[in-house]
Amino acid sequence: EFIPAERHKGVYANETFRPPKTMDESGPNAQHRPMWVQNQRNSWHGVDFPYHSDLSIAEYYKRYAETLLGVDDSVGRVLDALRERGQLDSTLVIYMGDNGFAFGEHGLIDKRTAYEESMRVPLLASCPELFSGGRVVEPMVAGLDIMPTVLDVAGVAPPEGLDGRSMIPLLRGQTDPQWRKQLLYEYYWERNFPQTPTMHALRTDRYKYIHYYGIWDSDELYDLHEDPLETT
Repeated sequence: EFIPAERHKGVYANETFRPPKTMDESGPNAQHRPMWVQNQRNSWHGVDFPYHSDLSIAEYYKRYAETLLGVDDSVGRVLDALRERGQLDSTLVIYMGDNGFAFGEHGLIDKRTAYEESMRVPLLASCPELFSGGRVVEPMVAGLDIMPTVLDVAGVAPPEGLDGRSMIPLLRGQTDPQWRKQLLYEYYWERNFPQTPTMHALRTDRYKYIHYYGIWDSDELYDLHEDPLETT
């Protein structure tokens, strides 16, 4: 459940929710969709009967946005405290979500898929003494880079055998020819959510290949440059 603070309830009540294009059940935005994804529309994590209820996705999304206003307030208090102590510019702040969350994309809700809306995670970083702001990092940063980055800033050598690396050079706008060119995504079947199969996806800067394990169904290959919404 997304439960906004009392002070934020109804803030977005009059805003307009625009359903994502890939929420279409058929047509040009839903070409060759795997059968399990089509069937998921009727399940716990489908857009037609979300959580086996008559929940409105539009209202659900607004409630989500209103709930996050409480997070914004809390982050603001932390930043204000650092500013008052004169430590804001020398503190590395990393703000991120755990997973992306679908609100109708591909006819789904929740987050257990390899589609961009689920695989990608919002991430903001700030530390004026280390790097300037206002920069978008294009190389593929992953959750496994967070720990090596924090150790790097703390002046501690990372342990052996890590797949992650410090992203401080990227945050400074430096190029790294050795930086990863691909990432493996993994999701394993959970008893509580049996409609979603085990899946593995290989994602590069341009392409994504998704393989579903243990079911007779179509794999998926997308050109993310030509088809960023993964419609075809």
